[in-house]
Amino acid sequence: MLRYLVKNDIQIGIRVQTGLTKGDLEWHRPNRMTLQNLLKNPLYAGDGCLWSPSNRPM
Repeated sequence: MLRYLVKNDIQIGIRVQTGLTKGDLEWHRPNRMTLQNLLKNPLYAGDGCLWSPSNRPM
């Protein structure tokens, strides 16, 4: 997946953590650690149990 993103010049949005631009979104070339952290996050990894039809808010 990382090779595909890099080969096709697809960037990932990263929130700035410190400084004057804290909270702003910056676009960066993906790296292994960023992609690994992203895919470990259940919301980004496709864990749909939070919004399954049985508990979706009406």
